[in-house]
Amino acid sequence: MLSRGALGNLVNRYKAVLSKCRLINTFGSLAVAAMLVAGGAATAEGATYFYDASSDDVTVEENVSESGSVTAGVYASGHKASFSGDYFDINAQAIPLQNGVTGVHAAASANQSIVNIGASGKTESININVSDTETYAKISRGVWAEGGNGVYGGVVNINAEQLRITGYSANGWIYGIHGQNFTTSSTNGLATVNINAGKTYVDVSAGTAENAIAIVAMSQGRVNIEGDLYVNTLESSKGSVAIVARGDAVVSINKKSAHTVQMNGDIDFNYHDGTSGTKVDAVVDVNLSGADSYWNGNTTVSWGENNKPDDTKLSVTGMSLGLANGAVWTPTKVTNSAPTASSGTMYAALNNLNMDNGVVNLNKGVDVEVGKLSGSGTVNLAADLKEGESAGTFTATNAEGAALAVNLTGVTADDLTAKEATALVANVSSTDKSLSVTGNVEEGLVNGALTIGSDGSVSMGKNHVMESALEIASITSLSLDRILNNDIRKRMGDLRSVTGDTGVWMRWDGGRLKGDSGLTNDFNTVQVGVDTLTAWDNVRVGLAGSFTYGDGDHKRGSSDMEGVAVAAYGVWMADNGMFADVIARLGSFNTDVKLAGYDGTIDSMVASLSGEFGWRFNLYERFYLEPQLELAYTYVDGDTFSLGSARYDVDNTDSLIGRAGVSAGWKLPGDRGDIYARASVVQQFLGDAKISGQNNGMMNVYEIDGEDTWFEYGIGTNVRLTEKASLWADVERTEGAQIDEEWRGTVGLRYSF
Repeated sequence: MLSRGALGNLVNRYKAVLSKCRLINTFGSLAVAAMLVAGGAATAEGATYFYDASSDDVTVEENVSESGSVTAGVYASGHKASFSGDYFDINAQAIPLQNGVTGVHAAASANQSIVNIGASGKTESININVSDTETYAKISRGVWAEGGNGVYGGVVNINAEQLRITGYSANGWIYGIHGQNFTTSSTNGLATVNINAGKTYVDVSAGTAENAIAIVAMSQGRVNIEGDLYVNTLESSKGSVAIVARGDAVVSINKKSAHTVQMNGDIDFNYHDGTSGTKVDAVVDVNLSGADSYWNGNTTVSWGENNKPDDTKLSVTGMSLGLANGAVWTPTKVTNSAPTASSGTMYAALNNLNMDNGVVNLNKGVDVEVGKLSGSGTVNLAADLKEGESAGTFTATNAEGAALAVNLTGVTADDLTAKEATALVANVSSTDKSLSVTGNVEEGLVNGALTIGSDGSVSMGKNHVMESALEIASITSLSLDRILNNDIRKRMGDLRSVTGDTGVWMRWDGGRLKGDSGLTNDFNTVQVGVDTLTAWDNVRVGLAGSFTYGDGDHKRGSSDMEGVAVAAYGVWMADNGMFADVIARLGSFNTDVKLAGYDGTIDSMVASLSGEFGWRFNLYERFYLEPQLELAYTYVDGDTFSLGSARYDVDNTDSLIGRAGVSAGWKLPGDRGDIYARASVVQQFLGDAKISGQNNGMMNVYEIDGEDTWFEYGIGTNVRLTEKASLWADVERTEGAQIDEEWRGTVGLRYSF
């Protein structure tokens, strides 16, 4: 009788002849027949197992932890092996001179072999690790379901919170999961691996990178995986593959699209005449869902040494990929072998791509072909091309009802003309002309984002970087308007309640400006002044100096402003309640801008002149009403600054603001000051702002209409602390402006002598 061990040696000698082939059918129909001759269920001569279900069922309810050199960790032939502990750990090393090592093996048999590992809701972890460091070529497997002609295929069922399959082969092949029925027309139970785990990790590697395969399904074999799946075949760029299939096998991954799938490595449809001869076609259905899901790889057809078949056997019709809810596929470049090569690899088109807001990252030089495209999603097309490089292409044969948004990546609207962008977007198309394609190029530092419609029309949006730069430049001007131009009451309190011919004063003025675009500017000013009565009746003149600093936040950046200003003013206070105030200011301000990851600086010289007139009417002994009119002109000179490679020119700004308001107050007893409330309507007559930008030969201009109207209201108090010292405070808010004062406060102290 031919023993299983002798058969293994025979197969090893046979494999040595084929050692350069990518895939080898380990036993083939000859092996299955030999097993049946040997009795099928008989334990192979020289083989050892941690758990052997070849002569009777094996049931283990305890935790499993086994390590050592074996033929297989768990072996079932014609019987059932069941494990239901909290955890299951197998660490299996190859026995010298035997045919590799397997973690879990359900063999072909006249009576179906079944291995059940884990119990739903109970088993927390399953770890299966295999290692083969022998010096001659063999095949090792983490999990193996095996079938054959006229017999039942083995079934492996795995249920756990976490499944981890790892393996290494120094000189042979390593398969993480292997389902192979060795048939093409069997109607009996087929070799099947069913995995239902919260998280499944498959990570295999080999001394020769291309000999490591995470999932293998051949000759009507079945592999079904539900739950989160993480597949990594090390050094996939050197030939390792995630999935290999052929011969009407079926691989189903995340069929319900309810889990995260992360997969590195190609999906290869393989032909090998010497051990199989079946066609490469198989059903591979992979579904990725969620932004954490991805596949880095492509679809290929490969054939073994000296046995390239006719093209009918290399045709693939069963490859389907689903991308949903932000899941990403990044196809890798496939280098085709010569069509007549005796062994090699060719690109295989994706038969079905189902998009439900999925994403395809199309790198340079990668060409993707899809048979049928359905749904809608995004293609990120790398467009930062250097000399000699070409953009990738995406072509669907049938795309009826499908729509794709094509984002040109690595470039901005500053790098491409509309014509160039349109030509690149055309790299995504369908043969039947039914695919709806819209293109997008993100904004640059100067030009706004480009949108290429499905009808070929091109539109450009606002450039938000320029808009933000202008808003920051404008808010500097507006801030200076608001900060420097203030009525006499906020600047110096109520001069009617002070004594002495000469006075010195100091005040803090601060607040927050807020715009509709999300821009905020917190400012603080410290101002000191001195004034004295002149020979003219009731006329007081003075000088003041101030230091201002502020910081702004914008949804696209930030700014820091600081500056100094000097002012000269004159105040007239008539006995009948009339008053007039005129003040001229000159200042220098510096604003550091951070936008789009770049830094820039705007230097501004500011000059302003304002006048205010009011008249206080005493309504009762302690109550008064005070109408006011104010007009303020401010000039802010422009500047040139840079952000990265872009240059911006900010035009000069002229601002003219008029205010009409009224205060109503109550005088404190003993002529100690007052408490008041005030309200005003403010109109900005001038204030248009303009910025011009240049980058990479592209130019753009953005403008803001400075005319605006708002309502201002506040409360305050003036208190005479002593005969010579007085204190004042004021709080206000504005409503209805493009940029409003969310709040503003003033506190000042005056000393007269």
